[in-house]
Amino acid sequence: MPHPIPPHETRTVEQLREQLTVERDLARRLREAPETRGLYSAVYDEFLRRVPHHPSLTLKENPAAQTELVSLQLRLLEPFLTPRARCLEVGGGDCALAVELSRRVAQVIAIEAGTEISTGASAVPNLTVLVCDSPPYALPDGIADLAFSSHFIEHLRPDDALLHLREMHRLLAPGGRYVCVTPNRLWGPHDISRYFSDVPEGLHLHEYSHNELLRLLRRAGFRRARVISRIGASDRWLPHLGYRLLEALLSAPPHGVRRRALPALSGARRQPLRLLEQVIVTASR
Repeated sequence: MPHPIPPHETRTVEQLREQLTVERDLARRLREAPETRGLYSAVYDEFLRRVPHHPSLTLKENPAAQTELVSLQLRLLEPFLTPRARCLEVGGGDCALAVELSRRVAQVIAIEAGTEISTGASAVPNLTVLVCDSPPYALPDGIADLAFSSHFIEHLRPDDALLHLREMHRLLAPGGRYVCVTPNRLWGPHDISRYFSDVPEGLHLHEYSHNELLRLLRRAGFRRARVISRIGASDRWLPHLGYRLLEALLSAPPHGVRRRALPALSGARRQPLRLLEQVIVTASR
């Protein structure tokens, strides 16, 4: 049974269906392409032209919402930031987080597939924006101490996701960390199809659980791949094990049972930080 449309959604049902139609078309193009290099940029630039009411564009007109999102991301990264750190963000969109990071660390590189929302960051001296949609990126080995992506990897085909993780491994200095956030498939789907279907049909080409993403990180060569149990926490061993076990137990019941159990277990927590709603992991080079 699809998720209900929330009260804070300002778009009409017709606009949501319009976005679903566009996403289905573009997702099919990505899945069926023999080669995706260069295609992600074309697809997402086309998507934003065809769906001008998408929140990634209208967020620019809501400074309070943008500030809240960046604040949340900074709290997540705070345990891993130092004044001398070199940070790399992939899929940062409007570069709002990258600009804030540039005030706290020595150097920031932001990699973005599309050209239509990566604007306004050129005046920041220690921030470099690289427009490129697929590895390998034109960057030297070990250029970053901390890499970060949020709601990015689910937009990649699974084969491209593995390439992305291997590229993050290459770009990190020894001992460097990659922090990855992606919506948990147990609460999914999380793309626009959530209002119309029980499975992702749009531009979320693959949604992950913590356990699945941790396995993929190890395949990419990372060590010490662990769950971050809450915003602002590090990767402590006991919460990591607890989250993995709880997720494994909740993965077993049918979809309808999970849909009832997860909100009950979340208590007073709100979106997007209900129990297991986000996959938040870190891994070391």
